[in-house]
Parts: sequence; structure tokens; C-alpha cells
Amino acid sequence: MLRANRLLGADQRLRSGREFARAFAADSGRDLAPSQITRWERGDLPVNRTVLRCYERLLGLPELTLTTVSDAVHRFYGDLDDTGARRYEGDVRVTETAVSRRWHDLLAQARVPYAMTGAAWDELTAEIGRRPGLVLHPPTLWDEMCHHLLGELVVAEGREWLLRQEAMSRLLGHPDGGPAAVRTCTAMVDDRAVPVFITPLSLLDATADRRANRYVLDQLDNPHNELAHQGALLAAIRKLRAGHFRTAPEWRRLTAAARGLLAGSGPDPEVQALSGELLTGMARLLPHENGLRAQLAALHHDGGPALPQGVPADPGVLVDNLVRRARGLLPVEPPEADDVFPALIAEAMHSPNADLRLYSVMLVAATPYRWPLASAALGEMQGRLKDWGPGLVASTLRMLTLLKTPDHRELVYGLLVDPAATPPLRHAAASATPHWRARMDAGRWQRVLAAQRQQARRAPSTLDDGILRALAYGMATDGHRDLLREVEAGSTGRPYPPQAQAIADWWTRLPPQLLAAARR
Repeated sequence: MLRANRLLGADQRLRSGREFARAFAADSGRDLAPSQITRWERGDLPVNRTVLRCYERLLGLPELTLTTVSDAVHRFYGDLDDTGARRYEGDVRVTETAVSRRWHDLLAQARVPYAMTGAAWDELTAEIGRRPGLVLHPPTLWDEMCHHLLGELVVAEGREWLLRQEAMSRLLGHPDGGPAAVRTCTAMVDDRAVPVFITPLSLLDATADRRANRYVLDQLDNPHNELAHQGALLAAIRKLRAGHFRTAPEWRRLTAAARGLLAGSGPDPEVQALSGELLTGMARLLPHENGLRAQLAALHHDGGPALPQGVPADPGVLVDNLVRRARGLLPVEPPEADDVFPALIAEAMHSPNADLRLYSVMLVAATPYRWPLASAALGEMQGRLKDWGPGLVASTLRMLTLLKTPDHRELVYGLLVDPAATPPLRHAAASATPHWRARMDAGRWQRVLAAQRQQARRAPSTLDDGILRALAYGMATDGHRDLLREVEAGSTGRPYPPQAQAIADWWTRLPPQLLAAARR
């Protein structure tokens, strides 16, 4: 990420390691050898927030663009107990008195609904992360803070979403604040008036708290719905890798959940893929004497659902094509081969894990490869859509949504109104609409809804409810409150599915001040 931004950035002078080291030294007030730049960029030395902020200033990037992505990636891939010092190192140019004054101001501000920005949440929780011994009085301060933050997080998007996501993860990992953060997440999942499940559940992967573990296992065993099941699977996969499940009762419950998944995980394609990933991960960790291990090991040996449905026989060819097309669209000729970029594309398009796809796209989106990759992927998909299965279409459309490109709007619309499109393809298209940069007008949304309801009557599918729920969510993030009221009320005696109505009811009741705060 650092190297791509420097070598492909607008300032040609800074593409030289020697010149960049000079500029860095002048900005930071510390001497720096060019070799230090190389070691940072190749991952040979850890990079803290002070270094990242300096890169942002020198390369003219928006504040926290690189810093927050780096925080998120290190949290996802790294040791949850060993990244705090790297992430929360302060700016040596700021006095302790100024930090203390700012800290108290931010803490007071966080108690006021809709008063914080994403950057303010980042600053406040970074300071909290530097203080593992911090205790707040009264303890309800933690609950207030977490409630306000999570409420903004679940309606935010893009950079503002990521800032809040990492802020909430820091609170979950704090010794004194963590229990309140866990309570806030689980309360949202259990709140029938708030149809948001994946985000608050998957956030629980940031803590080894026993109550968080127990709740994730509860939702694996008896999920509220498929979305809660998906969130629990995401959290469990990460917790398994991080070693959060440490007690015999937890492993007994996890084993029981695995037996249930082997019996069948339902029609949702994301749940199916995540179930396979959890099972193959367990195959490497279960005790040898456990009779379930042989079944899981066989699944792991066979590969399981390791790739989205419909991946070409040689996925590497597709990745090579995208790399070649994207490099050709860069504003400057890359001075060297980049081995990381192809690996990120492969993960973004082929991983069964939604979180892994997310973080891979996030890294690309924080570099000049963002628009070239979006253009290359759209061109490749338009030319070969008939050869692609629904899983690959879904991951590619979602990648385009995360890259914040408007170019895939026509493709998505075409799939949603095409009477020949299969339910899995329509599900993939509908799932790409929430939080996309593209916006559809009300007339198009009405035609899409009519087409989906007609398809559901003509050839019912187990995916119909999920399609209409995703479309309701897409209309919500597009700002079509009038259409949401129609979904909430139904039409001509034909109500919408309960999950779609729940989304419509929830979003139309959200305070405008909350939506405005989440955009800051």
C-alpha cells in the first residue's frame, strides 16, 4: 500500500526513495536513510501511525486514508493482543498537556448524540487504546459511548464506516470498556426493531471475552436468521484462528455446531461458503480422537467450498487478465513488478470469506490501482458474464461496490430486470446495491421491485426473500424513503417479506441527525 502510493503517485520527485527520505525527514524532524523507506514498504520493519500520517501528508492523501486501512488490516491478520503499541503510538510533537485536554474534550463530546465525526472517534479510541488501565466513572460512560458509536457505524459507509469499525474494535479490546462494547453489540442483534445482524456479530471477533464467545456460539447453534448465522460464522472463523475458544465447554459447543453444519447450512450462498471455511479450519484443530475429525478432514482434503461457484477452471488466468488490464490503465508506468496486487485480486474475487474479500479490496482501494482495477473487472465481466457462475459474479460486483465505482450500475440493473436471470444471479446483483456509489432513480427502483416480485410469483426460489431484503437495503442507502414506505406497507394485498419490511421500517425511523453524523 505504501509503496504503490509512492511509486504511482502524482509527485514524480517522491518516487525516488532518496528524495522521499529527505522529504520525510523534513516533515517529521528525524533523520532517515532511504533504506528505511524500503524496509517499511516491503514489510521488513513495522510501521506505526506516525509514519503513516507522514506518508499521507507528503503524498497529498486525505487524512487517515492509509492509517485506518493499516489499522484494520493489522487487526484482521495480526495478533489481537500484540498490535496495540504499533497502532497507537502518539505524535511526538504533541505535548502531554495538550493530549490530556483534547482527551477530556473528546470524551465529553462522545456522550452527546450525533456530535462526533469518524476522525474524532478514531482519535478518542486511539487514546483509549494507549491506556489499557483506564477506568471510567460512572461505568455507564462506556455504554453511552458504545451505543452512539455502533448506531453510527451500521449506517455509515466508505471511509467513515471504516473509521468507526476500527474505533468499535478498539473498545471491544479494552479491558474496562470491552464488556460494555460486547453488551452493545449483542443488544443490537437481539433488538427486533433493528434488523442489523452481520456487523454487530462479526465485530465480536475483536475480543476473546467469554460472553462474546458464548453469544457467537449461541448464534451458531440457534441463529435469529441467516444474516445472524453469517455474522456468527465470520466471528467464529476469526476467533478460531485467534485462539479465542480455549475451554472444553466452548469446544463441545463448537463441535456440536460443526455437526449441524455438516448436515446442511441452508440456501444462502454466503452461509454455505463460510460454513465450509469454518469446518476446514476445525479439521486442523480438533483432537485426533474426536470422531468428527475424520469427516472434517475429508472435507478439507476435498477442498470444500473453497471458491465461489462458477470460478473458471484456472482462476489464475482471470487474475492475470485483470492485472494486465489494470496496469495498462494506470496514469504512470509501474516501475517494477508488484506481486502483492495479483494476490489481493485473487483473494477479493475467489475467497469464500466475506471479511477476507473486504480487506483485500480495502487495500487495493487505498492505492492508485483503485479505478484501473474497477474498470478492468467491469470490462472482463461484461465480456464473459455468460461464462461466470453466480458466486464469481457476486464477489466481483461486491468488489466494484467497495471500490466505490458507479460504472457497474447498468450491469446490476440489467441483471435485476432480466426475466432470464437466475435467482442466484439476481441475488448477487441485489447484494451489490447497498452502499454503492451509484444511485438509481425511483423509477428504476420501482421497475426492479416489480420484476423481482413477478419472478417470485412465476418461479419461487428460496433466495426470493434475501433478494427483496437486499433491494430494500439498497433503496435505503440510496435515500428513497418514499419507496421504503411502500415496501413497509405492501401493495395490492401482497406484503413484502418480513426482513424487507423490517429494513424499511427501521430506516424510515432513523433520525436524520444520525444519518448526517454518520457521513462525517
